[in-house]
Amino acid sequence: MIEAFILSLPFTAFALVRLATGDLLISYFTVCLLIFYFFMRKNNLIIFFPKEMRILLLFILYVLSVILWQYHTGILANKSVSQFVVLCAYFIFYLLLVNVFILQKEEGFFRNIGLFVFVSVVVSMLSYLQMVFTQNVPIFSWFRNAENAFSVVKKVSAIDTHVLWRGAHRITGYAPEPSMWAAFLAVPLSILFPRLFFYFRKKDLLFIIIITVSFFFSYGRTGWLSFFCALLVIPLFYLKKSKKVIFAFFVGFVILAILGGALLYNTSNDYSKMERVLGMTTAWKMFVSNPIFGVGWGGYSANRAAFSSITIGDYVGSLAYSFYFRLLGETGLIGIFFWLWFFRTMLIKIFNQYDIYRDNTKFKIVLMGLGLSLFSIIFSLVNIEGFNFMYIWFIFALISSFPYIFKIKPIENGN
Repeated sequence: MIEAFILSLPFTAFALVRLATGDLLISYFTVCLLIFYFFMRKNNLIIFFPKEMRILLLFILYVLSVILWQYHTGILANKSVSQFVVLCAYFIFYLLLVNVFILQKEEGFFRNIGLFVFVSVVVSMLSYLQMVFTQNVPIFSWFRNAENAFSVVKKVSAIDTHVLWRGAHRITGYAPEPSMWAAFLAVPLSILFPRLFFYFRKKDLLFIIIITVSFFFSYGRTGWLSFFCALLVIPLFYLKKSKKVIFAFFVGFVILAILGGALLYNTSNDYSKMERVLGMTTAWKMFVSNPIFGVGWGGYSANRAAFSSITIGDYVGSLAYSFYFRLLGETGLIGIFFWLWFFRTMLIKIFNQYDIYRDNTKFKIVLMGLGLSLFSIIFSLVNIEGFNFMYIWFIFALISSFPYIFKIKPIENGN
């Protein structure tokens, strides 16, 4: 049953059921299979609840308290409750995945990572067809039927630049749009990359090449930059604590400059960037107006018109287009604090475990791969608004479950 769940991870825009209020994605159904699997295999009442999960629980309680206050004062946004339900659902999925992975123990842990990489290779090869037949051929449109799956056409002077060159089209894969497909592929690439210099195998090189072709032809600059920025932090796995902090600040500044420059460069001729800049600007204005609590979880759409003072043609910043800007606008400093705390705790756990297994090549490869995957996710969320991609929580759960599976007592400040 865990295999069915992993097979569903690339299909981020595949809805098995279409409802008026939204889509029920395939990942929801495969998680239900995991619930059945968990209760069939579980023979005790112990539920593992790592520290980073408790941080997210505090965030959920904070969001709930703001929703209750807004309901009491009559200013609750229409989407606040539904978005809160989605947040709670993914938290439960995260808790379930951690405990399922712990049940599977050592062999299952490595098997799950290997299957995820293999599935990514297969769907990458299938995605090549989109360069010739576009993303709307049946083999893709059947599995990209969710409401959030749309064809991104970047228009400059009425020219459709969805076509790259010589008639080749951008690859969308099974994601809503190309940048999200590239952000997904950055994760298996991050897992595979450490194998090149720790334990080189021709099979791993072949896998990297196959995924890279789809990754490149997506023209997904979000994925490209997130993977590149993840590679920049590799020295953090080798530096000692004092040097690690100095390097982290330096590379953080470089990455912010890269991401900021990529977003703002040539904005006037790129309608996609215009829309993103408008959305982020609107979210920032919400934050400035309500810096502590924001406008409320799920409140961006309801408050956009009041804070959006600029429009460019048909582009009005309909979404925040950035998870972090959305957090700032909707939940304020308190909300962003919880998520930064969560990411910090996850990274500390990775580095602590890496130090423990520094002399074990197999574990070093896995831990660095998971660390680079986490970094690529953190960076991609600069330019992607949604947290509701199951592969993200798959990586979170692998990192959280690692110390429990391999019988190392979790280090206090990392767990």
